Amino acid sequence: MPPKNTRPKYRQIANYLREGILDGTFVAGQPLPSEEALAKQCGVTRPTVRQGLRGLRTSGLVEAIMGRGTSARSPTANPATRALAAYAALRTTATSRPTASAGRTPNHR
Repeated sequence: MPPKNTRPKYRQIANYLREGILDGTFVAGQPLPSEEALAKQCGVTRPTVRQGLRGLRTSGLVEAIMGRGTSARSPTANPATRALAAYAALRTTATSRPTASAGRTPNHR
């Protein structure tokens, strides 16, 4: 039997959505599933889903517009999420390994 996930449900939902945004499952500019749909899918209440989305809004990965719902934002839209996207890319590319010169440009002083 796998170990029980002890993280709060709202964090599990936030992580699920964050990973989906970073790996392209949820495309920037496209609406995310509704709070109701996410609540049913995850077996939680809508306030729990809202709490998970709140952290993603703070980090800039999602945008909520009244009357339109919540949509994914580009993970490279701001410096904080650019670093998160770079980390996710490294995690998903098993054969890729960072090097000491990663991110440097030639003739960098």
